[in-house]
Amino acid sequence: MHPTLWLRVTLSVAAVTCLTLAPATQADGDAKGGGMDMSLMMPKPGPEAAHLQTLVGRWTSHTVMTMEGMPQPMKWDGTQIVTSINGGLGIRFAEKGGGGPMVFEGHGMETWDSVKKKFVGAWMDNMGVGVYTWEGSASDDGKTFTDKMTGWGMTGEMETTTMVSAITDANHR
Repeated sequence: MHPTLWLRVTLSVAAVTCLTLAPATQADGDAKGGGMDMSLMMPKPGPEAAHLQTLVGRWTSHTVMTMEGMPQPMKWDGTQIVTSINGGLGIRFAEKGGGGPMVFEGHGMETWDSVKKKFVGAWMDNMGVGVYTWEGSASDDGKTFTDKMTGWGMTGEMETTTMVSAITDANHR
């Protein structure tokens, strides 16, 4: 074996060995009471996460989409299923709908970013060419979310959109 190749293989095996042994050592410390309780370091859902949890459920959507240059708005009905993820720290969206020749399908996630002090999310669907991201806020009562979304649109151009979602009661938003 070439000496340089042997050295690379030896270093790779040593690195893997160190990485696989480190968790076992930490676990042993925890079992003996000498390690830190990792649950103390895990984030806990706060009031902002509670606002997001009000969106969890199965929703019927009525969508109207307009774009510059579009002669008529596109309209469709669909279903959005929102589930809680990561111990209540965030939510996941799955939406499907449409009619006629096109079926709309989209997926996203949203959480509270405690560093930015904003709600942040990501969305992708079969009408865009990439992932949209957003940042936003909620009203003090948690019933209105306003987000600024950016991403590559259907035309391949960068778009910025404002989304407003208002919860009028437990069954409507």
